[in-house]
Amino acid sequence: MEKHYEFLGQAFSVSEPTRQTMAYPRFRVHSAGHFSFASIMVPDDCHAADESETQKIQSTGLAKFVFAGFVAGRHKLTKGKFAIEGTLKESHPEWGEISGEVKVFCAFDFNRRRLRFDRTEPTRKSRDPDTSPVSPRDWIPGIDGGNFILLEDAMIVRHLGHNNISVLPITRTHPPWVRATDVRCLGVGHRLDLDKGVTFESIVSTYEKQLATFPVAVTSESNGVHRVDMTIMDKATGNPSFLRTAWYDSTKDFFPLKLEVRERIGSSIEVDARQQQTLKPIQISNVWVPEKVTLTSDRGNKVEILNYIWESVNTEIDDSVFTPDGFPLDGVDSVVDHRRADLIVTKQYTLPQHLETPNETQRANSWWTLIVGNAFFGTLLLIFYLLPKRDRSTHK
Repeated sequence: MEKHYEFLGQAFSVSEPTRQTMAYPRFRVHSAGHFSFASIMVPDDCHAADESETQKIQSTGLAKFVFAGFVAGRHKLTKGKFAIEGTLKESHPEWGEISGEVKVFCAFDFNRRRLRFDRTEPTRKSRDPDTSPVSPRDWIPGIDGGNFILLEDAMIVRHLGHNNISVLPITRTHPPWVRATDVRCLGVGHRLDLDKGVTFESIVSTYEKQLATFPVAVTSESNGVHRVDMTIMDKATGNPSFLRTAWYDSTKDFFPLKLEVRERIGSSIEVDARQQQTLKPIQISNVWVPEKVTLTSDRGNKVEILNYIWESVNTEIDDSVFTPDGFPLDGVDSVVDHRRADLIVTKQYTLPQHLETPNETQRANSWWTLIVGNAFFGTLLLIFYLLPKRDRSTHK
């Protein structure tokens, strides 16, 4: 079932599942951040619904409208390139604390299903990786990461420090060091989903199902910001599992400003958020994109502060960016295709041409070196041959 909405004078439509128990209300935005009901459609079999049920219908419908505005705003971002300069700090009661710089280069073309994501970040490493794994009491700070490309039919990876580039089947799970995040998922996706590289389409599908299933409440705050509280229920017990609260700015294409996730502990929802995402948006080429993102998880024990430096938004990107040749090639000797049972070396990198093919001057120098060397060794042999003869003639 397709629903048609009007947002700030611009019409858009969103496909939604048909529900037999109730229809969705339609909304019209008269001015930025102010909603009013155009009509509430209640089926014949719902005339006996009490006031609370009507409020539930209205809250669900308004939440769907806010989320539809968010989706429409994110669909404006089709391609782009950015770098990230940031920091990561993580403390653990058993492992101790680690901190350092986070660096990212990202290029994407969502219409062509292309994503490039290069990342380095601090990590804990074993003192002697050849003999023992990393352990809480014996580790040293290091850097992990690499280069990653996701295409429609393959993923291309190079782990930091490795001398080969691997082409893997698209069905493979992303290597854990990749953490390639779809920028459109920030502010709505769970931190674990972001790290796994869950797609924007998957996030949208999950939200649509949850909006049709779980209790939701919408609160209109100041300056066109709308707070959406969704209680995720445990299907087995029927009890609340966790509470997800998100803030959307209707004056900025419903850009998500903040996300908090609180989990259920015992019989109540925890007071302090287990994870939090805070986003500062900036408008580039008429599209709202993140300028600064703060990711807090493990109840504040892990904090990433990421500053986005945008090179381009919705402009064409050179195809070479999404090929192995676009990777830094220092130390790389081959590209290996793992998509078949028999591994195929698709490309063999060799020494630079000026090292493997001598020019005319180098050839001339080589010949002179050979001639002088031969003359020198010939003279030595002659001396060693004549000296014994001279000694024998002297004794006579």
